[in-house]
Amino acid sequence: MNTKTLRYWLVKGIGSTLDQGFFALSNFFVNLLLARWMTSQEYGEFVVAYTGLLLVGCIHSALLIEPILIFGNGRYQNDLSAYLRALLKCHWILTASVSALLAIAGISCWYLGNEALALWLILLSLISPMVFFQWIMRRICYVNLEAYYAGYAGKLYLVLALLGIVVAQETEWLSGVVALGILGGASLISGIWLNTRLKIGRTLEEETVSTNVVAHDHWDYGKWVLGTSFFSWGFGNIYFLILPLFYELEVVGAFKVLHILIVPMMHVITAVGRVLISAFVRARNKFEFDKIAWTALSSLVAGSLVYWLFLGQWNHEIINWMFRGKYDEYSDLFWIVGIVPVFFSCSVVFGAVHQALEQPDRQFLCYLQTGVFSLIFTLVLTAFWGILGATLGMVFSYGFVSLYLWRSYSRSSGSINEVTLNEV
Repeated sequence: MNTKTLRYWLVKGIGSTLDQGFFALSNFFVNLLLARWMTSQEYGEFVVAYTGLLLVGCIHSALLIEPILIFGNGRYQNDLSAYLRALLKCHWILTASVSALLAIAGISCWYLGNEALALWLILLSLISPMVFFQWIMRRICYVNLEAYYAGYAGKLYLVLALLGIVVAQETEWLSGVVALGILGGASLISGIWLNTRLKIGRTLEEETVSTNVVAHDHWDYGKWVLGTSFFSWGFGNIYFLILPLFYELEVVGAFKVLHILIVPMMHVITAVGRVLISAFVRARNKFEFDKIAWTALSSLVAGSLVYWLFLGQWNHEIINWMFRGKYDEYSDLFWIVGIVPVFFSCSVVFGAVHQALEQPDRQFLCYLQTGVFSLIFTLVLTAFWGILGATLGMVFSYGFVSLYLWRSYSRSSGSINEVTLNEV
């Protein structure tokens, strides 16, 4: 490996780790403080609303964010600036449309007498463009050697979010609505900072990349990712919407507490997955391709197993210290939920393979084949066993989809040759 290549992947890896690290810390500490300072009912409401935001975000991520690394490192590599400007135009058109639909739904709920739901929907219509803008700016940083900017933006977001939450608590203004508003504001500021640093602005020259062409290319690729994104969202978040159907919102907050402690490891895995996509796209032969895949997988699984053993061994002490004894009764469930990152590692690595080969349709079929049955199975488990059922359902879902993705990778392995890789 020459010096230039080593520098490329070193910068990529450090920038990706910093990015995911700071945002993982932000989510971790925000949820930790909210769970400690809010009542279980209030925290449950916040969790449900934020889960809804992530559900809406599936559309934005699938159609705009996920294809960036594929097209930015491949098809539009020689016209990158023009491509990114066209992409941001698509972003504002999509987010404006989504916000309008959420606002209309909120106003409709208000007239129907459901004022609480109307308030959350209207708030989401205002917050979602801010959050999604930050998301897309962070992913743009990964296209070239500027991933470290995403790390700096993560640091800014961490400071702003925590400062806002602490100030709201000290002034006795803290609530789910205020907390969501703080996260939206922090997202907007960090996104604007990234935009100024990356200098993706207007140009006096005639654009070499058409917005319509970019939109068409992203749709052709993203329409398959869209289905995958919804199923992927379901595997990690559907429980927060199912639990309120059968139990009080306090139970939702308790399940989120379990989820909080596996999220940092999942952020690390996601960071590695983003770097892997670029690595796979640039691989020159099948041997190099397979080596990258299995090295990454073995490393991530080993790290996840160590993390699982740590959570299981010290479960009671951790949850008692972090949440002041509010959720001690659920601490033993860490032995179950802690295994999720192991299966998540498999799904990220083999998912990155399909994305790099521009095979989102195969990835979608894997999620489709497992998703419907998994979600139905999870619904039944959750209805009868509550948090235990939701925990088992999460483990089952990730395990099942990782198995199918591995099978799909094994079957297509023979078609990964030098010509295919160079074309991608």
